Amino acid sequence: MKKNDYIKEGAKGVLTGASMLVPGISGGTMALIFGYYDRLISAAAGIFKNFKKNIFTILFYMITVAAGFVIFSWPMSFLLENFSFIMFCFFVGTIIGSLVLFKKKAMIEKFRVSDIIYFLIGVAVSLGITLIPADVMAYNAEGGFFGNLILYVIAGILLSIALILPGISTSHVLLILGIQSLILDWVKTLDIIPLLPFVIITLIFIFAFIKILEFALNKKARMTYMMIAGFVLFSAADITIDNIFPFIADASLTSGYILNMIAGALIFILGLLLTAYISKKAKTD
Repeated sequence: MKKNDYIKEGAKGVLTGASMLVPGISGGTMALIFGYYDRLISAAAGIFKNFKKNIFTILFYMITVAAGFVIFSWPMSFLLENFSFIMFCFFVGTIIGSLVLFKKKAMIEKFRVSDIIYFLIGVAVSLGITLIPADVMAYNAEGGFFGNLILYVIAGILLSIALILPGISTSHVLLILGIQSLILDWVKTLDIIPLLPFVIITLIFIFAFIKILEFALNKKARMTYMMIAGFVLFSAADITIDNIFPFIADASLTSGYILNMIAGALIFILGLLLTAYISKKAKTD
C-alpha cells in the first residue's frame, strides 16, 4: 500500500474501533462497510501462506481498531450519555445503508426465493441468540481449568462466531455465558490465569471458523452474504427496539423532544446515505 492508503485504511480501523463502543454495533459490520472485512478474513485464513504480509495486515487492523477504541472511549461515552437517541439513529442508518453492499458483494442482479430464505435464516439465527436468557451458564471460580472446560469450549465457539460474523453481538454472548462482568474485571486487574484459557480456546475456534468462512465467501458468496445481511439487519432492528423506540414512545411533545426527533431523523438519513454511498464505491474483490 502507498502512504495515502495506509492513512485511509488506518482511519477505517480507528472508526471501526470507535463504533464498537456503541452497544449492539458489531466490529465485523463496520469492517464490511469500510471494505476491509474480506481482506482481513483472507489474511487470517491464509496466514501461513504469505506469513509476513498476512500477519502485517492482521496486526495493522488490530492496532488501528484498538487505537480507535481507546481514543474515542471518552468522547463516545459522552455522546452516548448525552445524545444517545441521535447516536443510535445514526448507527442504525449506517447499518441499513450497508444493505446496498450485500447486494453488490453477492453479485445479485435479480433476487431469487432462495436469497430470501438465506436472509431469513440469518435473521432467525440472530433472533435465537438474543432469546437465550442471560447467565445460563456460570463460571466456577474454584473449578480450575477442567471444572470449567465445558464453559471454555462453549464460550470459544460462541465468541469466535460473534467476533468473526458481522451483526452478532459479542456483548450479548458474554451475557449469555454469564461472564461479561468477570471478563471486564479480569482485564482491568490484568488477572491473566483465568482469562488465558478463554483467549486461547477462542483463538483456536476463530482460526477454525475463519477457514470455513473463507470457503463460504469464495464458493458460496451469494448464500453467505444474504445470511450475513440477515444478521446485520436484525442487529439494526434490535438496536431500534432497545434504544430508539423507548424514546419515541415517551411522546412528551416538549421542544427538546421535538428537536431530538428532528435531529434523529436527519442523522438517520445522513448515516443511511453516507453508508449507501461508501457501499456503492466499495470494490467487490
